[in-house]
Amino acid sequence: MEDRYLRNLKTLSSNEQDLLKYKKVLIVGAGGLGGDIIDGLARFGIGFIRIIDFDRFDTTNLNRQLLCSEKVIGFFKADVAKNHVQNINSSISVEAFSTKINEENISCFFENIDLVIDCTDDIKVKLLLEEWAQRLNILLISASIGGWYGQITTVFPKHPLLKNIYSNHKIGIEKTLGNPRFTVSFVASMQLCLAIKGLLNKLNFNFGFFHVDLNNFEIQWIDIII
Repeated sequence: MEDRYLRNLKTLSSNEQDLLKYKKVLIVGAGGLGGDIIDGLARFGIGFIRIIDFDRFDTTNLNRQLLCSEKVIGFFKADVAKNHVQNINSSISVEAFSTKINEENISCFFENIDLVIDCTDDIKVKLLLEEWAQRLNILLISASIGGWYGQITTVFPKHPLLKNIYSNHKIGIEKTLGNPRFTVSFVASMQLCLAIKGLLNKLNFNFGFFHVDLNNFEIQWIDIII
């Protein structure tokens, strides 16, 4: 085992760590949540990462997005994310697409993928990701934040969930509550943890989501009843 992974041991077994280099992950969104998670995936040695984000960095991203610096303002987020991964671990295969995912192109992005991570703030895209993950029986880890609050959920094959959570919403709460750095990093860490456990088949089935309230330092599990 490479020395870079030694500090993962005891948390992961050597076999589990080795298994991660054969895993393939699709991540949609390379901004706040996505930037933190992409960094984490690289440090865990995920073998293949496909990154999709149509946006470019601007100065409003500097308050919270790990991959954003003054030097990359105006650059595509997906390209910056790819370079970041390769600077951490050059053995990882990375694909970056600076395009908006939609009904016409989504099928090609799901090819040969073990796990999908949803870091977009676009509810329509979230529901589209769930639709295709369900269609192809792929685990989906989804999250969103706004102000002091966040939610994180695992969408298991044959159990669509996001359409229940977002049935009455068209825009996310981050549009009105803001996006502070501490909420981004906290929620992204939980999402990354679920992603690694999902890749290692260590998740227990559940149907609901974690609600995070950092103003009161509370994490609550909420069951979805259909």
